[in-house]
Amino acid sequence: MFRGQNNRVEVTGALEGVTVLGAVQFVGGGVSATEIAYVHTDHLGSPQKVTDANQSIVWGAVYTPFGQVHSIT
Repeated sequence: MFRGQNNRVEVTGALEGVTVLGAVQFVGGGVSATEIAYVHTDHLGSPQKVTDANQSIVWGAVYTPFGQVHSIT
């Protein structure tokens, strides 16, 4: 998985193949320190929001009814 400017990330916290809430650790691309973020998914497992340790939203997506990405913030 990549975040922005080709920063590689490591995803952990999946339960039986369904990520309800997982932790994301940024592991490359010039990131100087470990940053933990939390992935909030919908009932189908699509990521909706990512929050940091302070519960601030750092990424969000809106999807069309058929799963296409409508917008990313």
